[in-house]
Order: sequence, then C-alpha cells, then structure tokens
Amino acid sequence: MLFPTVLICATAFSLVAARLTRSPDAPVLLGRADVTLADGTSMQYGTLAPEGLEWQSSGVLIKGGCSSTLQFITDCYELELSDDPSQELDPGYATARQRIEFLTPHQNDGTSWKYTWRSYYQSYDTGSNSFFHIMQMCVLRIIGLSLSDTGGGPAVFLDILASGVALKDVTTSTVIATATVASLLATPLQHTLSVTYGPSGKLDYAITNSQTAASILKVSKTGAFGAGENYLKFGMYRAVYTGMPGLKSWYGDYTAEQT
Repeated sequence: MLFPTVLICATAFSLVAARLTRSPDAPVLLGRADVTLADGTSMQYGTLAPEGLEWQSSGVLIKGGCSSTLQFITDCYELELSDDPSQELDPGYATARQRIEFLTPHQNDGTSWKYTWRSYYQSYDTGSNSFFHIMQMCVLRIIGLSLSDTGGGPAVFLDILASGVALKDVTTSTVIATATVASLLATPLQHTLSVTYGPSGKLDYAITNSQTAASILKVSKTGAFGAGENYLKFGMYRAVYTGMPGLKSWYGDYTAEQT
C-alpha cells in the first residue's frame, strides 16, 4: 500500500507571523451556539477564544450541530466541504484543494503536550486517492528535509485514503500506523495525542471509540518531531477531484495541557 507524501502545512498562511489574521466577517467566538463561522464563499480565518484554537476554512464551518446520541461531542463544530471540485477552494495552489482546520498555539522544542479531541465522519467520507489529511503535526522546519526556515510542513500526518487510513512520519518517509477506512466512519472517535516536540522527540497517538474505548489506531514512537514553532492541526484538508463526495464531519471537546 503506497501513501503519498504531501508537504503542505505551512504554505497556506505565514508561519513567520506565527498567527492567522482574522477576516472582518470572522469574529472571535465567545461561547455562542449554532453560529456560522465560515460560509464557504471565500477562505476565512478566526479564533475560538474558549478553546485557544485558531481556524481556517474554505468551506462551511458551524458552531453546533452535534447529537448527544450520535457524535457524542459536547463542544461541537460542524464542517462541510462541497462535492464540486471548482468550489470552496483554498487559493494560491497549483493543485486545487479544500480545507477546514483547527490550529493549536505554537510550542517550542523540548516541551511536552497532551492534546485530546473528538471527531465523527459520515459513512460516505470514504477517502481520497491523493491526500485527505485529518490531522497534521506541523513545524517550521523538518529535520533532514530541505525546507526553508520560513517554509515548513508536517512532521506527521494522518490520511483517510481510499486504500486505507495511514499515519505517516514525514522525516523517515514511513507509515507508522494504519487502520481501515470503515473503522473511522460513522463512529464516535476519541483522539489522544501526547508529544515531546523537537529533534529528540516522542509521539504517542491513539484513536479509540469514544463510547466503547475500543482501539482503532495506536502508535508510540521516538524521533524528530519538530524544529521550532511546533503546532497541531486537525479537521479536513483534501485535494479535489472529479466525482468526489461532499464531506461532512464534526469535531470538538478539544483539550490541551503541558505535561
């Protein structure tokens, strides 16, 4: 099974500034429910004040939308991407793509953090033949790769592909964990990611069923996980293609603590 390497974390916005600039129509969220944060008409940016997250969206992003008996997410965000490969695009790329992602604050090498969040994907989110990232651990520079100090990319990313779910270590160009696509769909998911950032880092990442605690994907690995200005992204980020489905997913209940 082959999985493509796509270095795209940093190219959608300036990592030199280290923060996204909010659009005038994307106010800071202050705990309101059922609010449309992004309407899919342009690339939009904002901040989730209670969670300490930033977001970027070419699609539709709504605060709310979860069921307590289906997604099992309390602090919920609904994400929607169009099935039209000419719509809801993140501009400025040679190859067309769509994205809705949440971004954590940047952290220094040598620091250790534990992140948790929940997600739910509908049964027709069956993956891509190019890339469909649902999690990226991003850095300004990748150890061992010729990326500039102001470029950067993912050190690790999780893809839902038609051929399977794969967690890839970009530095070593190896797939370090896999799962079936079916195991992630129509299932309430709990993500737990603990990381020590830096050239001599450590990663522990697990996805479980949030209601049964059944294990879906798990990995523990030491290695190079960052080189300054490290952060996490999660959501939906995909290359577009003819015949692709519209996508809908739900995210929320994010926590972060320094360990």
